[in-house]
Amino acid sequence: MGLQKVASCCAIGCYYLIGIPLACVFALYLEMGVFGLSCGVSFAIFVQTISYSSILYRTDWQKVSDTAIERI
Repeated sequence: MGLQKVASCCAIGCYYLIGIPLACVFALYLEMGVFGLSCGVSFAIFVQTISYSSILYRTDWQKVSDTAIERI
């Protein structure tokens, strides 16, 4: 689809802006330990999945198909 830049920005944003801070809060401030680290990263993965799903849902697949045919 040619959305590598969007996907990489989404991944960086989810992990560095959401996952790591949440993991630190859960593990250190709420004293959840390793489980808190897992919860923070899991939430980042969940947000990333929702973001990618919304991108896929809003995609005009006919346009993507036409662009792929033009490249051949």
